[in-house]
Amino acid sequence: MPVDAMYDQFTPTERLSLLLEAMAREDWPEARKLRATCPDKTYRMGDLAFHEPREFIWDLATIAAADLRVMYGKIRMMQSFNEVLPFLTDQHAMAAELSFMDGWRLGNDMPELPRPDVDRDGVEGHDAVQPAVDGFYPEQDDDDDNDEDDDADRVPGREPTVEEMEVIDRWKAPQRWVAVAQRRITGLYVPVIRRVTGDALGVWAAWDAFCQAKVGVDGDTAMRAHCPPVAELVKELTATYPEVRAREDKQAEYAADLERAWGKRFG
Repeated sequence: MPVDAMYDQFTPTERLSLLLEAMAREDWPEARKLRATCPDKTYRMGDLAFHEPREFIWDLATIAAADLRVMYGKIRMMQSFNEVLPFLTDQHAMAAELSFMDGWRLGNDMPELPRPDVDRDGVEGHDAVQPAVDGFYPEQDDDDDNDEDDDADRVPGREPTVEEMEVIDRWKAPQRWVAVAQRRITGLYVPVIRRVTGDALGVWAAWDAFCQAKVGVDGDTAMRAHCPPVAELVKELTATYPEVRAREDKQAEYAADLERAWGKRFG
C-alpha cells in the first residue's frame, strides 16, 4: 500500500496522536497533510439554534454561580466574625478589669486578689475555696445545695465605704472600653458586608436582565435550572438585607461581561 494511502486508514485516535507529534516537532507540512486526509463524514443532530444557546447558558450560569458563591462566602465569613466578636473580647475585658482591680488594691497597700487554686482535674477555680482577705472581698460560693452550712462557715467581708464605692464604679471602665471597641469593629465590618451584598445583588440583577433578553426566562428560573442552591443563597441575602440595593456599577460591569461573552459566541 502506498504511503499516501495509509493516511486514509488512521483511526481518529491515531490521527490525533500523529498530529500532536507533528506540531510538537514543528513539522507543519505533515500536520496539514494529516488534517487534509481526514475522511469527511455526514452527521445528523439536533437544531444548533437550540442546542448551542442551551449549552452556552449553562456555561454562563456556572460562572455566575461561582462568582455569587465567592461573594456569599465573604459575607458569611464577616457575619461569623461579628457573631463571635463578644466571645473574643469579653475575656480581654475580664483580664483588664481584674488587672485594674489588682493594681488599685496594691496601690492602696491592700493584699493582691487571691489566685484560683487548681483542683485535681486541673480546672482553675472549680471547687476552689477562696480565703478571706483584708478589705472588701466577701467569699462567694456557687453551690446551692448546702446554703445553711455555707452561711455558717462563710467569713463575710466588710461593706465598702462611699469613697470605695466610687472606685468600684470606676472598675467598670475596662468593660466600657471593650464595648466601644466592639462597636467600632462592628462598624468597620457592617459597611463591608453591605458593599459585598450590593455587589452580589448587582451580579444577580445583571444575570436576571441577561436571561430575560436572551432566553426568555428570569434569572431565578435560569439559575434554578442549573444550580438551585445559588438561587436560594440570593433569596437568603435579599431577605437578610432587604434595605441593600444592587450596586449599579457592578451590575453594569457584569452585564457588559455577559454581553461580550455572548457576542463572541453568537455574533
